[in-house]
Amino acid sequence: MTTIDEVLGIEEDDVSMFICVEGLDDAAIGTCLVDGDEVVAYDFSKVLEICSRWRGWDAVETICWIDSIQEEFSLNTSPIFINVDPTLAPSLSAGRGKFN
Repeated sequence: MTTIDEVLGIEEDDVSMFICVEGLDDAAIGTCLVDGDEVVAYDFSKVLEICSRWRGWDAVETICWIDSIQEEFSLNTSPIFINVDPTLAPSLSAGRGKFN
C-alpha cells in the first residue's frame, strides 16, 4: 500500500504536523490531503459517541463543537470529520452501472 508520505516524498525522519483533537484518538481513521496538506480524518459517528460519553452532548451540540474547531483553524489544517457509509460505494456503482 502506498502512503501519503511516500507520494509526497516525506522522509521517515520528517515530522508531520497535524492538528489533533484531544480525546478523539479512538475516532481517528487516518489522514487525507486538503490543498496538499495532510490532515487527520475522524469517523463522525465515533466522534458523536465519544462526545456523548465524555460531555453528555447530543448530536447538535457535537456538531456545533466541530464547527467551532473548523472555524478556529484554516481550511487546510483543520481536521475533517467523515460520515463513514458502507452503503455508499454499492449505491454509486448501482446507479452508474459497471465500467467496461
